Amino acid sequence: MRIYTINFTNVTINAAQDLFLVLPGTNKPVQLVEFGLWADAAAALAQARVTLRRFSAVVTNGSGGAAIATPTKLGASSDGAPGFTARTNDTVLATSSGTNEILKPFAFNVLNGLLYAPLPENRSLFLPGEACVLRLDTALTATVCDGYMDFAEF
Repeated sequence: MRIYTINFTNVTINAAQDLFLVLPGTNKPVQLVEFGLWADAAAALAQARVTLRRFSAVVTNGSGGAAIATPTKLGASSDGAPGFTARTNDTVLATSSGTNEILKPFAFNVLNGLLYAPLPENRSLFLPGEACVLRLDTALTATVCDGYMDFAEF
């Protein structure tokens, strides 16, 4: 098992979007270890709603955001490159020909931030052919945000 992180920093968020999308590589399932989101600058008091989702079939990536070329290794520097691909901040939302399953809904205030770090036995597993999506379901008013998502790859 190897641990990787993907992140975004100093991104102005003013629309509903896929904050993170991760597609496991062939024969390499991934497990969500934790994620965090917060406002980076003084922001107005605002409630946000995000959902952790599993897409179960053919996934069409969203657009308008950024592809993560190389996720950062959190383990040994000798760990190989990850087999999964990732995107952040897509304002055109990803779609799936299969089930769009909401695993966990969250509501939080952007000034307080959100940290999700489940116990190991409660971590969601995503198999090849599936996708992990963390979706911001409510638009924010031009809020500068940071976020990260850590994955274990098997």
